Amino acid sequence: CSGEALPAELVRRAHALLPASAEVHNLYGPTEAAVDVSFWHCARGDSRHFVPIGRPVSNTQLHVLDATGLPTPVGVPGELFIGGVQVGLGYLSRPALTAERFLPDAFSAIPGARLYRTGDVARWLPDGSLEYLGRADFQVKLRGFRIELGEIEAALLAAPGVSDAVVVLREDASAPRLVAYLVASAELDTQALRASLSQRLPEFMVPSAFATLPTLPLSPNGKVDRRALPAPDLKPREEGDFLEPQTSPQQALARIWTELLGVPRIGLRDNFFELGGDSILAIQVVSRARQAGLHLAANQLFQHQTLEALARVAKQQGGPQVDSGMVLGTSLLTPIQLDFFEKELLEPHHFAQAFMLASSEPVDVPCLEAALRAVVAHHDTLRLRFTRRQDGTWHQEFTGLESL
Repeated sequence: CSGEALPAELVRRAHALLPASAEVHNLYGPTEAAVDVSFWHCARGDSRHFVPIGRPVSNTQLHVLDATGLPTPVGVPGELFIGGVQVGLGYLSRPALTAERFLPDAFSAIPGARLYRTGDVARWLPDGSLEYLGRADFQVKLRGFRIELGEIEAALLAAPGVSDAVVVLREDASAPRLVAYLVASAELDTQALRASLSQRLPEFMVPSAFATLPTLPLSPNGKVDRRALPAPDLKPREEGDFLEPQTSPQQALARIWTELLGVPRIGLRDNFFELGGDSILAIQVVSRARQAGLHLAANQLFQHQTLEALARVAKQQGGPQVDSGMVLGTSLLTPIQLDFFEKELLEPHHFAQAFMLASSEPVDVPCLEAALRAVVAHHDTLRLRFTRRQDGTWHQEFTGLESL
């Protein structure tokens, strides 16, 4: 196979139909690198939900780079670049496009060597092979996060019963949302599927809606026609299945869902996420529920996704309020802290973490300092200092802001 991503299900079908002596190989490569630059032998019995594009052929180098042009670690998606003898010189009579796609090879000692920028997203696997994740054109931005749709599709294909999947960002609702289109061998439990995805992906990458199709629509050249994918059905249950909210918490939550989701009628069995909810709207539900006298945590919406289940765990506010003012002074160490210090680590800064942030806009230093001080004031742990006394015991002290 070469020219289109090879589904794992197709490999299994080929092995079932072909004689035992026949082999299936997955080849990858663009025309600009004439043509196949990587290969993978599809072994019989491989249970993976995807087919790697493998390792580079001889005299060819493959690089997975981040947005700054640096190699990505194993498992981290990046754009795939090709170097070596197979890379072409450029496009005939198209100097602008050539300069955009054929770049100087910073990894080569050969003068004039070039890298071809494929526009494909991939990641290295622990065994040294590459996994193809889709086109960089399918990278989207949602609520400030850059999302590789191919990474979500790979997670969906790992779910039992899912034979094909495509994810798109749809903007035909009140707010942009991720929608997953699936081809499945049996009826899927979307609530269980969403819970499974939450274990593999950040919450902002979990689709808001799932649609099951007999097959994915294809364009004349055999690729998935994303424009032909239907809008997902986000309507409430049919009239015969509709159960009216009865209790005060149920009615309060139904009003909040109606306001946030734009759905005129909410029933007890309606699912927050199937109606278009997401993690940002879940936070708004919690905030508005608090105003209505109900106490909820955002994670409860993911654990109890129907109105009936959520209302059951919502608590009426009231009773004594706990003072959550700034903590100052000394405090005993917790058992985990004691265990950490008693180990007498040879490298005491082993667990220290640091990172750098780049800003594309000028930084307002006074505002940044004020924001950091507000964060430190709110989180007592950020003002902790640990000292070891002469008797060898460790103590922790919460300092005031003036000492920072």
